[in-house]
Amino acid sequence: MVVLQRLEKRMLSYKNTSTLTLSLLLLIKKFLQVLRFSL
Repeated sequence: MVVLQRLEKRMLSYKNTSTLTLSLLLLIKKFLQVLRFSL
């Protein structure tokens, strides 16, 4: 997914909130997995 890659690059630019962005990325990945299973 190109959109997710762009978001990751933008998030990586913000080093001050690196831990927050990492946790958000993990949540998004889990959410996507749940969506796939539901489909």
